[in-house]
Amino acid sequence: MTTDQRLEKLERELANAKRRNRRLMIGAAVCLGMILAWEFFAQSGRIGTVQAVEPTTAPAQRKGRPWPWGEDAPVFRKASDTLQGSGPTTAPTLLTDEQMKGLPPREPVKVIRATAFVLVDDEGRERAKLEMRKDGPGLAFYDQNGSPRATLGVEVFGMSLVLADENGKARVMQTVGKDGPTLSLLDKNEKPRVCLGYVKAEPSLDLFDANGEPRVELATTKDGTWLSLSGEEGKGKADLSVVNDVGPNLCLFGKGKGMATLNADTNGAGMRLTGLNAKHKVALSAGEISDIVLYDDSGKVRVKASVFDDGPASLLLTGQKGKGSANLIAGLGEAMGASLCLRDETERGGFMLFSSKVESWLRQFDEKGKVIWHAP
Repeated sequence: MTTDQRLEKLERELANAKRRNRRLMIGAAVCLGMILAWEFFAQSGRIGTVQAVEPTTAPAQRKGRPWPWGEDAPVFRKASDTLQGSGPTTAPTLLTDEQMKGLPPREPVKVIRATAFVLVDDEGRERAKLEMRKDGPGLAFYDQNGSPRATLGVEVFGMSLVLADENGKARVMQTVGKDGPTLSLLDKNEKPRVCLGYVKAEPSLDLFDANGEPRVELATTKDGTWLSLSGEEGKGKADLSVVNDVGPNLCLFGKGKGMATLNADTNGAGMRLTGLNAKHKVALSAGEISDIVLYDDSGKVRVKASVFDDGPASLLLTGQKGKGSANLIAGLGEAMGASLCLRDETERGGFMLFSSKVESWLRQFDEKGKVIWHAP
């Protein structure tokens, strides 16, 4: 082969190599352009990204209190993670309104069926979750630390709403059951301090101390209204009530069983004082008959003073265990006389002295109640 032939062959091979290089460059440019266009629409022009998710159980990734609807709460990974049994998932892009122009119209999705939806922030932290649980659907909202701050769910007893503080402690609880709604305010230890309810058509309000003991109770029923105030550790209590067809009533309790009761009705007003043995000690009443009664420890009447609106006034003194008595009455009969009756332990024998502007006399009775002596 001559030198000219060799040169001609080299020129043909160089020309073929240039054509192959040109095709490779054109193909690379086309691929690079497609990649740049995809990144442009996926990053700067998208509305949002629908990500494929894979649920897994990871309670350790949560901070604060457990899920309000169970311990095993699903945690979702990003779409770039590999799902079990498949390759890497791809996140389809949602186009903007401008990008949708010119595209053929598509039938909108009217129903989406799923068992859970999770919203995450820019750092992939769960911030909201809608889940179908065993007892019903539940919705939860979380702060940046992963603590549940608000939960709404359907429970066996009805609806419930829980609001928590930054530590994940429940501070507000509202429920709606078959008997009615209730609202509770809790302290930082999750102990109820204020409870408002409307159960079985009866409104109520309860205030509790730090130990969970009721201190103020207010309720209204079909029978009346009640207000109860309690001291710390049961040291004193006051109950105020207004009962239908009965009237208002006030009861004061000491640390023990001592009690004072004040009541009023259409017939008048009354007050009773009770000793530590729960027996009446003093009774006052004001009505058609106004009286004061003093009792001993056994509950027996020892002193009773009475005044009748249209009649006499009387004073009764009784001995221990009912042995002997003295009864003084003033304003008897039309003559407006006065009498003094002294009786022995049989309550039959004794003396009776009577005096009026018409007559005066003294009589003595035996144990059978027969007059055995009189004057005049």
